[in-house]
Amino acid sequence: MIENFALDQGTWLTRIEDIQMHGGVCHAMATEWVYALLQQRPWDANTEYFRGVSHQRAYALKWADALRGLWGGAAYDRYLQIAAPPTENFVRDPARRQGRVFRVAHEQTLPRLAPHVVGLGVGSGLVIVMFGVDINEPADSQNWGHTVAIFRDVHGDYKFLDVNQGEYSWPADTPIATVGNEVVQNLTEEYGTWGIRDINIFGVG
Repeated sequence: MIENFALDQGTWLTRIEDIQMHGGVCHAMATEWVYALLQQRPWDANTEYFRGVSHQRAYALKWADALRGLWGGAAYDRYLQIAAPPTENFVRDPARRQGRVFRVAHEQTLPRLAPHVVGLGVGSGLVIVMFGVDINEPADSQNWGHTVAIFRDVHGDYKFLDVNQGEYSWPADTPIATVGNEVVQNLTEEYGTWGIRDINIFGVG
């Protein structure tokens, strides 16, 4: 993986005064990134951040109130039941408006992501949403979600975005299996100890 540019969504969140915007920025930014690449238009993190947060605010307000009191790990099933549908619709709605193919898959472990990356068609992307319970805080476990994205361009080359890390790409001659394995390795190193329970994979092309 070659780093194209670094990102840290924490630097954005410290500039947000509206607490309603604190959740889901990663999902909004990752989704915006995929659709920008689909349309072959430039994507600048600092510029697109404001566009993404604006969309995210509308998305988060649909379910933020419903999640009150459900952030503790014991309420994970109910938390997921409320958070998952608008999270999916946020990716599905622009696909419908643009007449694009949209598909959904579900996994529960990171190694199972590799075949989805390997099977990604040229000119399409994946928005990957991880849900779980923070097992590092057993006395006060918290439900969480985080989104990353992968895109395969018209030349067959892969890019990967995580707003906690940055954008990465691979040399054109990298074997596809290597890309899949390195994506899984990266996510395992970053989030493998966070207590992942569900992984929703939204394909757009």
